[in-house]
Amino acid sequence: MPDYLTIPEAAARAGRTPRSMQRWVRDGAVDSVLADGRSSNGRRVALVVLASLDEHLQRIGEGPAVPESPSAPAHLPVPAAPTPAPSGSDTLAAPLADAAGASLPVRRGCPPPAPYAPDSLSYIPITREGLPNVAAMRDMGLGSLVDEFNRRMQAAAALKEALATAAYGTRRATTRRVATLHGTSWRTLYRWQQTLDEGGPGALIPDWPGTRRFVGFPQLLQARIIEAHLLTHKTDAQVHRDVVVAWYAERGAHSPHLSTTRRFINRYVRPLEETYFREGRQAFRAKVEAKSTRALPDPGAVWSMDHRLCDVMVLLDGKPVRLYMTAITDTGSAAFLAWRFGLTPTAAGVCHALRDALMVFGPPDVVVRDNGKEFTAKRLGGKARRGPAPDASLMPRDVAEEHGIWTALGIRLVTSIPYTPWGKPIEAHLGAFSSQWENETVGWCGRSAQQKPADLPRLIERGLLLTAEQFAQVFAEQVDRWNEGHVCGKRPAPPLQMLRSHVGAQARAARAPSAEVLTFLLQDVRKLTVGTAGISLDGILYRSAELMQHVGRRVVVRWDKEAPEHAFVVTPEDETLAVAPAQVADWQGWGPANMDTRRIARSQRDRLRLVANAVTGSTPIDQLDSTGSRRLVAERIVGEQADAVMREAHMAAAAQQRAVETTGAEAPPEPEHTLYQSDAEARRLRDLRRTLARAE
Repeated sequence: MPDYLTIPEAAARAGRTPRSMQRWVRDGAVDSVLADGRSSNGRRVALVVLASLDEHLQRIGEGPAVPESPSAPAHLPVPAAPTPAPSGSDTLAAPLADAAGASLPVRRGCPPPAPYAPDSLSYIPITREGLPNVAAMRDMGLGSLVDEFNRRMQAAAALKEALATAAYGTRRATTRRVATLHGTSWRTLYRWQQTLDEGGPGALIPDWPGTRRFVGFPQLLQARIIEAHLLTHKTDAQVHRDVVVAWYAERGAHSPHLSTTRRFINRYVRPLEETYFREGRQAFRAKVEAKSTRALPDPGAVWSMDHRLCDVMVLLDGKPVRLYMTAITDTGSAAFLAWRFGLTPTAAGVCHALRDALMVFGPPDVVVRDNGKEFTAKRLGGKARRGPAPDASLMPRDVAEEHGIWTALGIRLVTSIPYTPWGKPIEAHLGAFSSQWENETVGWCGRSAQQKPADLPRLIERGLLLTAEQFAQVFAEQVDRWNEGHVCGKRPAPPLQMLRSHVGAQARAARAPSAEVLTFLLQDVRKLTVGTAGISLDGILYRSAELMQHVGRRVVVRWDKEAPEHAFVVTPEDETLAVAPAQVADWQGWGPANMDTRRIARSQRDRLRLVANAVTGSTPIDQLDSTGSRRLVAERIVGEQADAVMREAHMAAAAQQRAVETTGAEAPPEPEHTLYQSDAEARRLRDLRRTLARAE
């Protein structure tokens, strides 16, 4: 059996470069055969016959540059003996390698991709020179492959001939002209020529195992590549370096190019799998998971509410900020009905946007709200009560709440499921509306860090931004353009035109409630404890003489932030009080606020006297003093008072006697207390006498 060498080994033996050796093989200077196996990139390997190489070196007057190799490389199989083709022609049958038909391991939820194998044949006939046997291929029913092969060969040969005679600087134009004549692009023609030079004529057969579309990784390596790609965040280059290159390095073989690994990943890893494993379950549900759709409702029948952080920096009190927008849109017409701006999303903003929309367009049949705390405040129906979680592949379940404003206006409330933006129609409206004008506005900051303009820091530093009032004006103008002239999706007309022309929307607008009714229904309801300074609502202090009678008690407060003139307080006795804001006292003087505080304190003491007079004497003494301790204390005090009175009497009599003896005149009348007693002691004795008399 003859000995064989690979192209690099033959080049080293001859002292030539591998490219020169490939040219010798292509020109027929040395004999070569195709090995049964394939290289790492799936192509057939050409082996140089050692005896033919030595003969050629002797013929050109050169000897081997390295000692002779007695056998073929260990990592390549020795060519098999020729086998006659079924067609009877003088050909060799080259069976397709197993690597070409390797399939991916079966994974749950997705079948393995079909291996490369034509349905009606298991081998491609080639001649002894390694060229495709066109006649045998036609006999085998592969006429379409032969026709395409002939077209590619003719185009590549025409290009080679044209480039050989092309003038300097006209190669690109010559290539384009030849490509046009053969009905292909110049890039494809370049690729055919390169494929022909590298792999020979057989590489131009469509779907030949040596073309670029073939991937010949072993089955275990395929599983490792897919696992590394799906279960980590490695790039294709990192997967190629850490998995593919390491695999072939362990086996002492040459690794295929990065583009081969990238083509394999793009071909066999589906977006369904890549999204779930690399981006997570939430992204899988949003981007890939199957969803139901709903037909558009009648204009004005279904509303949707949500917040959005505007992508424009504005100046508020001289500081650059991004405002939150609370918007309400109509699902049937995609009209913007009402909106409010604020630094943070609040329930008050939702209430006032809802009030503005109801006053103009009337109550809808259904309102779809977000599940945030601003939309689930008590005055907006509270939190949704849900049953078991629905199937994730369906739209959010409708959950109606029977509370306050919704019941009063006959509106059915629907709360969207958390983390399901596709369940809120307003998400699409806000995205489409903002994309039409925000990026053209001064101060646009982009939706992500990658979109952030380079000149934004300079604009912020110099204050070249819109104020909050100016931005609100620009926003209102864009809403008018949207409502008056934009046709959204498959809707037949602009939003306002649909609302004005629809009979149901006109009937709803006629049933719009009054501002007073909406103000009462949308008031903020809280339970607060009355303190010594009153009640505080978002920094505003409310106090009155009637309210301060309930210090320390919890009361129900109804309040509208945008109408802070009064707060309505419902006491535990179901008494409703209209309380005005309290006055603020001045540290440096006595003013109306101090006088009002004294008046309130006086009313509190009056309340105490009324209670004392109402209950004093209504309970017997023995029930008030069941242990007798109060009586014992009273008797002791009475005894002390009696002794004090007796001492005073003796002292007064002695003083009078001394005065008579000295002057002969009568003593002055007895004072209420002696010189040794203070006014406080005199009052204490007087109170003791009264207590003694009451006890008797």
